[in-house]
Amino acid sequence: IILGSHPHVLQTLETLERADGGRTLVAYSLGNLVSHQTEPSHLVGGLLSVTVTVGEGGTVRTDARLCPVITHYGERGQDVRILPLEAYSAQLAQSHGARAEGFSLPYVRRLLESVVPQPYSD
Repeated sequence: IILGSHPHVLQTLETLERADGGRTLVAYSLGNLVSHQTEPSHLVGGLLSVTVTVGEGGTVRTDARLCPVITHYGERGQDVRILPLEAYSAQLAQSHGARAEGFSLPYVRRLLESVVPQPYSD
């Protein structure tokens, strides 16, 4: 498993073929978990859940799911909290302190569709 970091934005997950023919999960960036930045893409992150099963002969199977999270804060940056996307509503998005920067629930959904492939999304 390869976990990248630092770019402050959620980036794609994929499985790459190794030289030995096996496959390796790569998460290029899980974005920010907590951020007080104003760029909408910096307010979306992910918690990666990985299950690794070792079978007979050392065969490894990896299952992974990404739980998208939103860093939410109100006007003037108060009341910072982290919420899973499934608990995030359009009403909350409209009250986000970064909404003037283009942050919205449709923006978050488009971002996730563009970087999180189906096998890894809930």
